[in-house]
Amino acid sequence: MTAIDIRSDFERLLETSKTFQAKSVVCWGSMGSGKSSIAVNLAFELANLGHKVCLVDADTYHPSIAAMLGLTSPGGALLAALRLARQQRLTQEEFDRLAKKIDFAGGSLWIIPGINSLARWSEVDETSLTALIQRLAKKFDVLIFDVATHSQSGLIDALSGRERNQATNHLLSFADIVLASFLADPVGVNRFLFDLRSVGREVLPIANRVRAGVIGRSPLGQLKSILERTADQKLFSEIWEDEGFDYLLQTTRPLLLQGKSSKAHVGLRNLAKEIVLRLER
Repeated sequence: MTAIDIRSDFERLLETSKTFQAKSVVCWGSMGSGKSSIAVNLAFELANLGHKVCLVDADTYHPSIAAMLGLTSPGGALLAALRLARQQRLTQEEFDRLAKKIDFAGGSLWIIPGINSLARWSEVDETSLTALIQRLAKKFDVLIFDVATHSQSGLIDALSGRERNQATNHLLSFADIVLASFLADPVGVNRFLFDLRSVGREVLPIANRVRAGVIGRSPLGQLKSILERTADQKLFSEIWEDEGFDYLLQTTRPLLLQGKSSKAHVGLRNLAKEIVLRLER
């Protein structure tokens, strides 16, 4: 296939993108911000609200959704789904074979685990992602993408000729909503302010694992002030420190299924509700 063929396919897919029904939410954030745990918990909260949700691990550096949810033998689900979607052969049967369905008391959701070899990152390209989104949009209400932190442009791989951060940048530009998480401590804030410069679009900042011990007596006030003064950003949401996040890693159970209420769980539930309101506007 020539470059002209690829460009023609991509332009055709973009033209048909107007027929998409699902809304897309990208979970992006600085290294160590807990963006993947936010993506997982948010997917469960949205499904619990009655929405048809598909969570896609599109992090081409550190895919972690499968491990976080204890999904065994994830294989090359994302790469296979992308290839089939690009070839217009991603049937319902193939999707059911590749994706993982999780049923729980409040509903169900589907997971597409990430790449199984980091050397194959170049296969997560713009055209294939667009084709996959087009296919998934016919089945789901909300698509949640967990993407890599790295979003710098201009990093071209000599062998493939592709942008190293093509997946993240394409999904960031494509998303209806970008949740930008950062760890609520001085290092986490500094990383976020640095990484934010390369995103190039509106984001909704989320302070994750907020605690008074490292920020001060009024952590939210401090965080809001820093964001507004240094980056002209308004804090969109906060998720408080909770041992439930550690319990998630131990048991693969998101906060929704841990059988207890907490500030963190309330924050995630409210975040899901606010996202639904924004997507319906």
